[in-house]
Amino acid sequence: MVAAFVLIATPVTFILTRSSGPSLNGLTPAQIMAKSLTAATRASTFDGSLEFDQSGETTSATVYSSPSGGREVATFGPQSVTFLSLGASLYMQADAGWLTTALDASPASATRADNQWVSVPTDNTDLQQVAQQLRSTTVISDLLTMSGSITAQPASAGQIVLQGTVSDNAMNDGSGAGDVAYLTVSTKAPFYPVSFRYSDSQSGLTKMDFRRWGNQTLLEPPAHPLPFSALQFAAAPTPPTEPSESTTPAPAIVDASSQPGLAVTRSEATTVGTALWNAWVQARATRDVIALQQLDAEPQLAADWGYICEYQCRGPQLTLSSLSVTVPKQTKWPVDFMATASYTSDCTASATPCNNTFVAVQS
Repeated sequence: MVAAFVLIATPVTFILTRSSGPSLNGLTPAQIMAKSLTAATRASTFDGSLEFDQSGETTSATVYSSPSGGREVATFGPQSVTFLSLGASLYMQADAGWLTTALDASPASATRADNQWVSVPTDNTDLQQVAQQLRSTTVISDLLTMSGSITAQPASAGQIVLQGTVSDNAMNDGSGAGDVAYLTVSTKAPFYPVSFRYSDSQSGLTKMDFRRWGNQTLLEPPAHPLPFSALQFAAAPTPPTEPSESTTPAPAIVDASSQPGLAVTRSEATTVGTALWNAWVQARATRDVIALQQLDAEPQLAADWGYICEYQCRGPQLTLSSLSVTVPKQTKWPVDFMATASYTSDCTASATPCNNTFVAVQS
């Protein structure tokens, strides 16, 4: 007998596994930030967009940034300006409206320079700051490198959001330093920054989006730019002369009760309270230390002494709108009453009028 052997072929499934490549697994938020910014530094260039909202006005811009300079095209409502930074050279091209509004150029010179390239001198520190901010190295080291404790937050697929604080440095001084910030990082290698945002009551919302890390764009200087001297500016107002400390006595504030048996009446309190407040405002405005020593009691004297002596400030010349008094019945010395002075001049409160409440005492 010949046995027949039947070979039954069973299907075999081969599972091919591919390495997922580098990942952010196991890294702390601070390490993720460092890894992302290292990748950005290696790429060295980026295209991006910038938007910030301050006092209800939105500014938007497109940006190309490299270690040696870049280009920014910004719009402020109907106005626009383009900055071009090439090494040590900075150029700008703006419409007449921006030149008059932002730079205070005279209308005639702004019209002549309307949409013309202008060369910015190196000693113009305000505009040269733009050149610094167009360098990718500055953006990465001064803006994107957050300080403080770095934490991670949930984000959309393919991204992770890191929370930290805007670093306090020359780039951010007065504009975001210390604010809570959010750096969005791609979870796909090499983990480039995707966006950066922060906001506060003074600076409003600032947001930068990044695209095309490593893209190289050829930038060339404009042909025959106008010199900055072609722009004419209104003469700067002469700053007020800071008055020296005055040493004159406070004016005599005298009034008599019109009601027998009462040391002070409501009418007298109103007269004296008005005169006291006006004398105090005058003494602060003229830095009159002698008058304040006669008018103030502690702790107000210490507060006013520090205000005019340590900080070299001068108080505003406030104008009294109204004064109300609360006068208890008093038949012997010492006497006192409470007064509330209301004013609207130089009032920076969210709701007017501003009020100063004080107690007047006559020993």
